[in-house]
Amino acid sequence: MDIVIAGGHGKIALRLARLLAARGDAVRSLIRNSGHAGDIRELGAEPVVCDLER
Repeated sequence: MDIVIAGGHGKIALRLARLLAARGDAVRSLIRNSGHAGDIRELGAEPVVCDLER
């Protein structure tokens, strides 16, 4: 399943991304700070730099 998580670097989002990636889902995490991309990749998700407020 393809899943997008808004607020991808929050505590719950990080846990969710790890669980979903572990079960084989394609996970994209929306983040505002490109410096957080490595944390997202380590979990098996794809970081997407995007500011939903702009």
